[in-house]
Amino acid sequence: MFQRMFDALVIGVIAHDREGRVVYANQAFADLLGYSLDRARLLSAHDVIHPGDREHRDAQAVDLFSGVTAGAVVHRRLLRADGSVIRARVRKSVVEHPDGRPLIVVQIEAWSDVGDLEHKVRHDHLTGLLSRHGFEIALAATYPRRPTFLAMIDVDHMKSVNDSYGHVTGDALLAAIAAAFATAPLPGALFCRWAGDEFLACAPRSTAIADPGEFARLLHAAASTPADLPGVPHPVTPSVSIGTTVYDPAAGSMSDALARADLQMYRGKRL
Repeated sequence: MFQRMFDALVIGVIAHDREGRVVYANQAFADLLGYSLDRARLLSAHDVIHPGDREHRDAQAVDLFSGVTAGAVVHRRLLRADGSVIRARVRKSVVEHPDGRPLIVVQIEAWSDVGDLEHKVRHDHLTGLLSRHGFEIALAATYPRRPTFLAMIDVDHMKSVNDSYGHVTGDALLAAIAAAFATAPLPGALFCRWAGDEFLACAPRSTAIADPGEFARLLHAAASTPADLPGVPHPVTPSVSIGTTVYDPAAGSMSDALARADLQMYRGKRL
């Protein structure tokens, strides 16, 4: 019954195993990428993911199969059978096959003007990170009940940078810090430009992140990556102040957790 239901869907649906091999695909998926249904069911994830998106896709798959994240909604570039590229919104969740194997079920919707607008609303235009609205949606979808480490991050001396070199350089500094966060070994982390020169990050406990202090250390190391900025004749090593706490949806509100992280961050600035 469920297979007939998926077969009838007008959006593409596949399921793949840990190795990325497709074990189920419906006709809508085959049509979207220009394959016959039989051929679509022989594909692997890397056959259809744009090379520039594969590293992020692989890391996300590890997080899903290991239970670090419960699900995800992301935007991907997909390769069609004729070599052309399409953009799509992808929803993922983990299910158990009758034989006991975990599988990732993927729903794929071709990009549209609505998807473009959604991306703009949920992401910050300068840094590409999640906006406040996008962060709240992503956190609720990814970690609905799981405690996470939460960090408030403030860029030090931002006013001096803007006054000395101009706002174009200040914006470039914020964008460089945002890009550096993507290099941090923080599985399952979500990053947000909270306001102005403040960022917000959260991540679950993992082998890389044992406690809030380790979370702060890894964030600080990433943010301190030297950056070449317009108008500055030498690389600049950003300085940030970080306050961390634990956010547990079952034990308190997000606003309380943000207040704790914010207070710790400003206490650190005064030291």
